[in-house]
Amino acid sequence: MLGTVDKSLLIDFCAKAANNLKIIHVNAQSLIFNCHAEEFQYLFSNSAHDIISVSETFYKTADDVVPLEGFNCFTSNRMSHIGGGVAIYVRNTLRVKVLAQSAPSLLREQKPDFLILEISVSNINILFATVYRPPKAGHLSVFQDELFSFCIDYEHVFVSGDVNAHFGSDKPCDIMDGKGVQELLDTCNLVRVPFNATFHTGTCDSALDMIATTCINKLTQFMQTPVCGLSAHDLLYAVFSFKVPKPPPETFSRRDFSHFNMEQFKTEILAAPWDRMLDSPEIDAKLLVFNQLLLELYDRHAPLRVHYVKRYPKPWISSELILLMNQRDQAYRRSRRTKLSCDISIYKKLRNHVNKVKRDAKVNYAYSVFNNAKSSKEMWDALKKVDVKNKKSNVACNFPPADVLNNHYSSVTCIDVKAVENRLVQYSAIPALVEDDKFYFSDVTLSSLLYAVNSVKSNAMGVDMISLKMLKSCILELAPAILHIYNLPVIKPAVIVENVCLPYLNYVTNLGVTVDCYINWEQHVLTTCHKSIAALQSIRRHKEILPPTVKKRLVESLVFPILDYGAAVMVDIPVKCAERLQRIQNACARLVLNIPRYDHVSCHYKTLNWLSLQQRRDFSILCILKNALLNKTPLYLYEKFMFVKDVHCINLRGSKPLLRLPLHSTDKMRGAFWIYSVILWNSLPEHIMLCKTLANFKKKMLKHLLKS
Repeated sequence: MLGTVDKSLLIDFCAKAANNLKIIHVNAQSLIFNCHAEEFQYLFSNSAHDIISVSETFYKTADDVVPLEGFNCFTSNRMSHIGGGVAIYVRNTLRVKVLAQSAPSLLREQKPDFLILEISVSNINILFATVYRPPKAGHLSVFQDELFSFCIDYEHVFVSGDVNAHFGSDKPCDIMDGKGVQELLDTCNLVRVPFNATFHTGTCDSALDMIATTCINKLTQFMQTPVCGLSAHDLLYAVFSFKVPKPPPETFSRRDFSHFNMEQFKTEILAAPWDRMLDSPEIDAKLLVFNQLLLELYDRHAPLRVHYVKRYPKPWISSELILLMNQRDQAYRRSRRTKLSCDISIYKKLRNHVNKVKRDAKVNYAYSVFNNAKSSKEMWDALKKVDVKNKKSNVACNFPPADVLNNHYSSVTCIDVKAVENRLVQYSAIPALVEDDKFYFSDVTLSSLLYAVNSVKSNAMGVDMISLKMLKSCILELAPAILHIYNLPVIKPAVIVENVCLPYLNYVTNLGVTVDCYINWEQHVLTTCHKSIAALQSIRRHKEILPPTVKKRLVESLVFPILDYGAAVMVDIPVKCAERLQRIQNACARLVLNIPRYDHVSCHYKTLNWLSLQQRRDFSILCILKNALLNKTPLYLYEKFMFVKDVHCINLRGSKPLLRLPLHSTDKMRGAFWIYSVILWNSLPEHIMLCKTLANFKKKMLKHLLKS
């Protein structure tokens, strides 16, 4: 947890080099730990730096990446074992291209992790690479070869990283470490920025980290500072005289409804020149006029205001916590200066104390926010405050540009022209079901428009800059114009039979089953309820003199046939309609057993030996299916089904005669009889499937459903 002095120092350096290229490198010693990740975000989120290179990230997947507001992240992760990995955070206003990265290494194989990018800075392409070389690890030539292959094409090259080479150390070190890194610098004509020792222990100070460049003459300033809450390595900071445009402030627009007068607004809507829309010949022109008129009205009554995004510090970081962090930083600097064991012990105690206080402060803040949340909205707002939310990933995509992909796939596409022509001939040979070759829509009514508008919960704004909230507030006044646009292209063909023009109806009845224009069974359920209630009323008038056994037989003979009629067709019956029918069956059970009005009924179905209506529908469907499988009638239905054993010749372990389930991807398709019946069949026990007669199948099915 970095103190305010260190962060203010970074802010001051950024202010002095406002339009120059600012590069930072730090060895994070794992960003997957919460304390390091929060410290990293505290330091760099929405900062004015341009490039932040990080070594030893410990990242494994994209989910591990710590997001930084205002930056895109590019990573090269070590997948073979724990540790390592590098990342480069680039300001999101700069264009970046990934050139190369280290290949996954084998288990226990110590190879450098590196990432090489091309970054465009004010129309100048620079080569930027970061590398992490584990202690005493070889294979540095792999990175050197990759880097050298790109250096030829770039005038400005930058390399940052932790190479474990002990630059400038007074202690003896591995000679080959320094020689290998120096060979890398000489080969690519790189010059190190002259930092002091960057890694500090109780006995040794070593320069393990570096920032090197081919354009050392453009270096304007540099510094290093300890980040004790993040790492034992110093943070390296360098500024180069490349002009970097200042990032524009983050803004958003919002309409100002503070002086909005709804009555006056609705009056002006009715008085608007909608004739311009009616006189437009094409539907696109009508929609354009509609949007213009509506936006002009909103601009007068609720103009757009530009707001600047403000970033506030974490609410659990209090002034007392910041004071503790400053004391910890002072103890760290004292321990580095004196290297006394007592000062090091004081620093470690303060560090652990700060970590505990910060962790407890965050937990206490979260608990207080959650306890005050009374609704789901407040709960989700509380979760967002403590960063528990779906974040937009800022991990940059390393795929080729869209144009490259399009050119590739268009070049490899192979179209069999002859096959397409044969298929078109087959389609043209199919006889038309109707004489008219046009496709027609029904009119959009006011009720359907209101239902559609009210059913949408999102308030997102489209390319026309009109949100649903703007339409809902005055939907009745705008309805004539909207319906005019929707119903303009609707042309209903006249259906003439024997010189008689048949009218259009919202529902029709065929063989006692009522089908409406939406096929949602509401009209059929309404008719069924009316008939069932009438039959039930005829029994209820004599309930005082009829014994329970007689009432049960009357219900089963007068009411149940009405409820069961066409049940096998209503596979996809809506829940609302199914519950409505179920309430009638519950009323039948109350009538037979004299159950009080507010007592539960479902527990008495076993006493009556009744199935629920859903079970009765499933029973009817399975009986129709079994009859089709046994007698192959009706043939059109029998041809829809196929046993799994007939699909392939593989000898399966199971002996159940399972049916092949047709492929389907929607719940609506799942409600088709030939799919839903297969699902029911495959869920049956084997002894029921193997019944030889329909009567035996019904008997065992009834027993099975009553048990369940």
